[in-house]
Amino acid sequence: MRTIRIGDELPQEIEALAAEARVEGHGNLDRLITDWSSGAQCFAGEGEALFAVFLDGELAGVGGVTREPTDQATPTMRARRFYVAKRFRGQGVARVLADAIVQQGFEVADRITCNAHPSSVGFWERVGFAPASGPGFTHMLMR
Repeated sequence: MRTIRIGDELPQEIEALAAEARVEGHGNLDRLITDWSSGAQCFAGEGEALFAVFLDGELAGVGGVTREPTDQATPTMRARRFYVAKRFRGQGVARVLADAIVQQGFEVADRITCNAHPSSVGFWERVGFAPASGPGFTHMLMR
């Protein structure tokens, strides 16, 4: 398993991963591609990063961390655009991505939020996020 921090370009395989996510009812990777292409969100702000995990040479998942847009008073980051290909689930890919996001987020903030899809609530809670009510997010992890 290899984790990379994505720099200038999204991985070539991101379109296939987005198509799989779309079939499962998730539009977050389509949004990632659109926002990246337009420059609206390139995970380039202070403390922000986008990660990809490759397993056996294939793109297994992506996820990133940005500034929490709804909380300007307290330094807070948000886990975003998180998706692991179905065939790679249960192999530690999601945990590796979450660990990278948390480590990166805690470099600049004491809180990280996420907007957990109902199918992923258990995962986020297993990695330490607690239910939280806020504008646009469902869970929070505090240092």
